[in-house]
Amino acid sequence: MKHFISLFILSFSILYSQPSVQEKQKIDYLLKSISESNLIFIRNGIEYDSQKARSHLESKYNYYESKINSVEDFIEILATKSSITGIYYKIKTKDNQTILAKDWLEKKLKLYEK
Repeated sequence: MKHFISLFILSFSILYSQPSVQEKQKIDYLLKSISESNLIFIRNGIEYDSQKARSHLESKYNYYESKINSVEDFIEILATKSSITGIYYKIKTKDNQTILAKDWLEKKLKLYEK
């Protein structure tokens, strides 16, 4: 019975854990990078400015926060594709190229971690 209770507590803490302070700082950095980028973000085929993109991802983060334990989770679970349609988020760069949002965010994260 003791083993079962310990396992239950461990499972509960994993399910409802939050990112560490360092991971939260990285997530905040990515959100700030999005809003300051002045790029066009494409979600489900519709273009949004960088402020709306940040707002959307912040809303998703607030909703799914208990499932996000790291900045990698944030990128993979929330910022890569629509959770409803499965369509990948894209970014239109200043030179008018379209890239995956995941690639852009991972590049920003690498710069931050240097």
